[in-house]
Amino acid sequence: MNVLIDEAQDCHRLEKEIIISIFGSANIVVANGGKEQLIRHVELCNWEVFKAKKLNVKKHSTRTKSYRIKKTVVDFCNFVAKKFQIDLNLEPFDSEDEGELLIDFRQTHSESEITEIFNFLNLKGKVNGCTPYESLLVLLESNTQRLGNGVSTEPSIESAIINEYGNIEDSKHKKRGTWKHLDELEKHDFMFWDGTVEDKSQLIVPSPNESRVIYYESCRGLEAWSVACFAIDKFFNQKREDPDAEKFLIEDMFLNQNNEQRKSMYAATWVLMALTRVIDTQYIQINDINSEFGKVVNEYLQQGNKNVRQMGKIIDIELM
Repeated sequence: MNVLIDEAQDCHRLEKEIIISIFGSANIVVANGGKEQLIRHVELCNWEVFKAKKLNVKKHSTRTKSYRIKKTVVDFCNFVAKKFQIDLNLEPFDSEDEGELLIDFRQTHSESEITEIFNFLNLKGKVNGCTPYESLLVLLESNTQRLGNGVSTEPSIESAIINEYGNIEDSKHKKRGTWKHLDELEKHDFMFWDGTVEDKSQLIVPSPNESRVIYYESCRGLEAWSVACFAIDKFFNQKREDPDAEKFLIEDMFLNQNNEQRKSMYAATWVLMALTRVIDTQYIQINDINSEFGKVVNEYLQQGNKNVRQMGKIIDIELM
């Protein structure tokens, strides 16, 4: 049996040792990124060493080539990466159709506006033969996209976690409600698999007729023809204030003195993970144009691109 490990740079060394102990190093293939792709941990996992001994490994280097994402979104991702000094240099999927990027600075949407947005995104996948599951993935920021204007009346629950160093940390678990647009979209015949529920053990496998709604933190490894990213600037801010942002690339001698830069790089790495889930059409909703990430998005928008549009009224967009 051969085992393939994707995003292997982000494994913990103990996870690596368990996998090698079970399957043997000769039966393992890893897809390994660099430090700019670290999300779970702050240290690159070294797959060339096992129990302090050097392994006999075969290396195969590849270009940073995407076999999924079209040019329009790749250009935007490279712009974001460059702004935050992240070495991405992603190459797009070869396609005559370069895809589309939709940017929306509105903080609120009426039922008709949100329905028109989703009709458009769903149609982009449908005309290309995609099921609703394949057509649309919705990504949410976990603290502000709930019913009741994003304000939770539920108390936080005190709990504890074991961190990557094996130490026990206090942690707060917030009870969250449902996404604020879920009910109104379902009234217009959209079907969703809601991965934001508290008890995921009760969820069944999503059907082809359901589009997925999940939190940003859960999107790694997923894809869809169109991806809708709500409050992505708030997600950036949330990750920037994450305790792990303080530790990101702390061992880098050129960065360890610039704490604010490292925190922004950490947040941008998470955002880039979300932005690269798409195949064709990316919708980005920004709550605050003057936020750190909002300014980057607006700067890119001002450069002008025939495939990048600012959303005002959705009726300004021609449907296929």
